[in-house]
Amino acid sequence: MARFSFKLPNSLMISPLVSFTQELYDGPATALETDNRRDERLRMGVEFTYALSNTLSIEAAYYYTNAFSTSGLHEYDQHVMSLGLAWTF
Repeated sequence: MARFSFKLPNSLMISPLVSFTQELYDGPATALETDNRRDERLRMGVEFTYALSNTLSIEAAYYYTNAFSTSGLHEYDQHVMSLGLAWTF
């Protein structure tokens, strides 16, 4: 996983990230498959943080996940967006 944070003017911080994972299994995913299951996931995203004060900030994020598997039941694309308010104390 790689993640960087960039502080910009006007109390804004941008944090891009990318990660790659691979999982290997000792057998197939279903009884109808012959190959051992192998899953790979690539996740990319960006997070934005805007500080309203020293203790309060608005956070927004977007993440994209691409999951590949030797079993078609475990393949997917996912888009996630979030918006929140963070209080630091």
